[in-house]
Amino acid sequence: MAILATGPNFNTNFAALGLPVPVFGRGDSATVHIPGSDALGIVVEAGKAVSRVKVGEAVILDSWTGHNIRGYETHDGYNSQFAIVDEERAIPIPSRMRSHTPERLAAMLLTYGTAYRTVVERLRVSPGDSVLFLGGGKGTSFAGAQIARKLGTRVILMGSNPELARSLQERGLVDAFIDRRAIPPEVFGPIPQDASYEEWLVRTGPFRQAVFAANDGRPVDKIFEHTGALNFPLLVSALSHNGELAFFGATGKGLKGEYQETFFYEGARFVLDARWVWMRQKQIFFRKATPEAIFSEIGLLPGRRGLIWGADAYSRGFARA
Repeated sequence: MAILATGPNFNTNFAALGLPVPVFGRGDSATVHIPGSDALGIVVEAGKAVSRVKVGEAVILDSWTGHNIRGYETHDGYNSQFAIVDEERAIPIPSRMRSHTPERLAAMLLTYGTAYRTVVERLRVSPGDSVLFLGGGKGTSFAGAQIARKLGTRVILMGSNPELARSLQERGLVDAFIDRRAIPPEVFGPIPQDASYEEWLVRTGPFRQAVFAANDGRPVDKIFEHTGALNFPLLVSALSHNGELAFFGATGKGLKGEYQETFFYEGARFVLDARWVWMRQKQIFFRKATPEAIFSEIGLLPGRRGLIWGADAYSRGFARA
């Protein structure tokens, strides 16, 4: 590919700052990192087996490799003159989008691809689900709200721009808006790791009440989060039983912040470092169900390895399953 335009995004900033983890020293000997996770290119050479695109065609380039993001988790990003890509990552421009500028086309797919994988593949939303979106209705939260609304969910947006939220409501993309500025500022921020369950409930109360008020007095079924663990103590408190929270970032505390966050589930305290969940594409499930039901949900297949922590009767049931 000859690169026509690249899109700016936080991945370039993350790579330059080495946050939340450095791009070097992660199992390879690279000393040069080329950022860039969004691009539009022209095919200048194609392998013999390539059939979907042809030389001279402009294509949108996907940075998702199937297990990580090119230009951030790999060193061969799109901020370069040329790039080699797999055919499946070169997407022909749909006819109805060809009127857009190269710059606009180049800046689209990381945002919408991330939103799609979050809403459809991770949260697996269904018609009637209530989904809380952090992010104020810009970037990934705007894309996610569009996708979730198309799938028949109730979209609840939290942000600090009521005018933007009003315009999204008028367009039918948002059902309810929570003004972040109306919640006391002391509610946000880290919770001490030695905090009790009762202290956690009191601290998260104003946030939880705001979410419940926007969702007919009920906790939300799904949460779409972009900054990672910083908001976990609040979000978990507003999530329904067996609800799901998906996130795709771990940078909510700035440059030198502590990444460990404290939250409670079913009265038990958890301290989580979200960087290792996000950067390694991991999933954490909190469930009360039979071992068979839990294994079915997480997709544990023959040949995979699992660690069972505990020696009580419930744990032994997992070993038998």
